[in-house]
Amino acid sequence: MTRRLVKVTKDRNVKALLYFKCGSVTEAKFNNEEDAIRYYDAAIKTSPACLPAVHGLRDLYLRRADWPRVIQTLELEVKLWQDDKERAGVFAQIGRIYGEELHQNDRAMHYYECALAVDPECLPANRALFEHYFEAEQWERASPLAQALAPKAMRDGDPMRRSEFYRKRGVVASHTGDPVGAAESIVIALEIQPENTAALDSLTQLAAVSPRVYDFPGTFRELEKIYRKRAQSNELMARVMVGQAHIMLRAGNLSASEKLLNDAIVRCPVDYSIVEALVDLQAGMRNWSAAIKALEEFLMRGPDAALQARAMIRQAEIYSDGQMDAELAAQTLRRVLTVDPNNPEVHYLLAQELYCLERFDQARQAIERVIELSAVPGANLSAQRLARYYYYLGRILERGGELRGAISQYRRAAEYDPGYAPPALALALRSMRAGDQRAAETRLINSAHAAMGQGDKRSAIPLQRGLARILLKGGDREAAIEAYRGILEVDPEGAADRLSLAEIYAETDLHKAIDEVRRVIEGDLRHGPAYRVLAGYYMQAGEPSRAARVLTTMEMLGYSEEQDRKMAQSARAITPATLLQQTLSNELRMTLLANESLGSVVGELFCLCYQQLAAINPPSSLGDNLIPLPSIDDRALHMAVGEMVRLFGMEP
Repeated sequence: MTRRLVKVTKDRNVKALLYFKCGSVTEAKFNNEEDAIRYYDAAIKTSPACLPAVHGLRDLYLRRADWPRVIQTLELEVKLWQDDKERAGVFAQIGRIYGEELHQNDRAMHYYECALAVDPECLPANRALFEHYFEAEQWERASPLAQALAPKAMRDGDPMRRSEFYRKRGVVASHTGDPVGAAESIVIALEIQPENTAALDSLTQLAAVSPRVYDFPGTFRELEKIYRKRAQSNELMARVMVGQAHIMLRAGNLSASEKLLNDAIVRCPVDYSIVEALVDLQAGMRNWSAAIKALEEFLMRGPDAALQARAMIRQAEIYSDGQMDAELAAQTLRRVLTVDPNNPEVHYLLAQELYCLERFDQARQAIERVIELSAVPGANLSAQRLARYYYYLGRILERGGELRGAISQYRRAAEYDPGYAPPALALALRSMRAGDQRAAETRLINSAHAAMGQGDKRSAIPLQRGLARILLKGGDREAAIEAYRGILEVDPEGAADRLSLAEIYAETDLHKAIDEVRRVIEGDLRHGPAYRVLAGYYMQAGEPSRAARVLTTMEMLGYSEEQDRKMAQSARAITPATLLQQTLSNELRMTLLANESLGSVVGELFCLCYQQLAAINPPSSLGDNLIPLPSIDDRALHMAVGEMVRLFGMEP
């Protein structure tokens, strides 16, 4: 009857709806999908504005997982909607299919951006972009999206999804310099879903890195109370104990930290993250054999293949980086390949160990296997990873004596990821050796711009550092100084770059050089090389007394070598042996001793009525029953006073 109606109906919109009804009945009642597709197509050809037919065709292709055709129907649908929110939602659906089903991230990003161009508040697009930046560890880009999504995430979705969003928001905050916000966000995640083990792990990591930004001991105590009331909470309790162990470790109580971690493993012996915490503690104490033993005991418990691989990879890292035994590390990685033969990262690590053993042919085979596995259909292929693999292949070829092949691989790596520093630096070095400084500068500048264009300014630092050295070698001091200044704007704590900048300044302006070195020491009092450099600059500036004090400090810290002690002796020999004994003037007292409050309005008021206040409340003396220092029989105290006199050049 409906087919007859189609034949006699003149109105195109009505005819399209009749075709849709035929398709719907054919699909739902007769399970004939092919005929249903023909009817839906006929409806759309009759009237492209027939939204029910578009939806029917889309749902049918969705069940078949025919993603290209699903995208075609969604592209038809986006043309039909007039409402911006609906159009943005369809764009976001297309982006999700490209990202999750077809693994075409570039196309997915394009459609998400289209959705936000139509509706900046489109929740699916914002959430998908946030997830993408989070997975790619592009924290600066993820941060504003996390802030924008937070109000909606509190009320939308199931508790686990909301909890996971707040955990990720906390991780982003911790990487963008907001540890307090990170702690608060992760605590919210645990309030929403206390069983979120990933959030508990993130809180533990934050407590280990920034223990003073939040009341972590109190938080872990509260979590412990919650978990003790629940059945089957051994896994959660073990993680709380790991967090408490980190706090003990930062307090310097190594034995208590180790005991807590061992107790946590007893509670949950098959949880690798807890075993890994104990391994990290033992490795931090350079107790390599105990770390290896903990991993061996974990492997004897028979974990699944994935955890076996992780544990053995950690063993290989300890053999390589801790015990400096590349042979044992390579053997362990080969054991991993028996469990997981197609893991490209394991082959990559094996190539590095073979490189250290100077087995270049085997290393080359390993890295070529990495590239082969990375190009397998369905693999999570990325240009950045391929760039790293091809660069390392070039490095192996160069050490093996194949210079032409190495340069070819460096160029290929630079093509895959123009912002990746090592191949760009290697090619710039080749240009410098060939006498073409301009080509080297151009390559590094372009690579630095590419790295910054990817949203990660820190990845451009090695390129800027290489450019500064090339400029300095070419005699352009001012340009080299600007390059180092640019590096320090991105990374103000970069001590090595600040010392390099000081070295350039020292050629013409020692005072600027001294200021830069002093800033390094202000940032890190235990930076040994900076003391040596500073003492040398003071000697050049004709200030041996300052050099002597710096070298004395260096000696007390335990950094002095024979040449430093000789320099200190010569500095003291030419320094007048006079102690500073004078009363501080009011000007010096205000400059050197007064705190900020004294210069405030309240401080000025206090100065005006000081005499009257002192008359009411007379200031106390230094103490009662004072005893002269020579009469005290305490050798350690006398030594401490003597060291203070030597250090400051002042007699109390």
